[in-house]
Amino acid sequence: MFTFSTMVERRIRELQPDNTNPTFAHPAGLWMFLAGPLEPGSERFIHARRNRENEPWLEILGPLNHAARGRTPLFVGRQLERFLNEIRSRPVAGTPLARLDSPHFQWRLAGGKLAEVAMLTFEQRTQEAELLLKQLIPVLPAEIRAVFGGSAPAAPVSNAP
Repeated sequence: MFTFSTMVERRIRELQPDNTNPTFAHPAGLWMFLAGPLEPGSERFIHARRNRENEPWLEILGPLNHAARGRTPLFVGRQLERFLNEIRSRPVAGTPLARLDSPHFQWRLAGGKLAEVAMLTFEQRTQEAELLLKQLIPVLPAEIRAVFGGSAPAAPVSNAP
C-alpha cells in the first residue's frame, strides 16, 4: 500500500544525483524541511495570496521587497523561526502527517534543529552552533551526515513522534 510518505520517498530516489543539493541523497533531506500542518482556514492564511505557477508572486515580489529593505519588514531570521516553531508545535492528529512514522518525525525534528544551527551561525554564536550540530549529526542518515562532514554512527530511533 502506498502512503504519502512512500510516494514522496519514491520520487526522491528517482531524482538524478545533484551535487549542488546533496541533502536529497536521502529522503530525510526533504523531511527535514517539514515544519508541520498549516491551518488554511486560520485568520493568518484565509486572505493570504497563493503562489501559483501562473501567478509566481513570490519570485516577482520577493526581490523587490528585499531591495526595499527598511520600508518593508522581511520575514526572515528569528521572526521566521518563531513562526516555523509555532507550526512545528501544532498537533499532527487529524492531518496526513499523523501517519508518518518515527524516523520521519525524527528527521522533521532534526530539520528544526538544523535551522537553529543556521540561526546561531548567522548570529556569530559559533560555539553554540557547533555544539548543536555535533549533537544533531548522529541522528541523521549516513547520506545526510556526509553533507555535514559527520561520520558518527546513527543513534537509535525512538518510537515517539
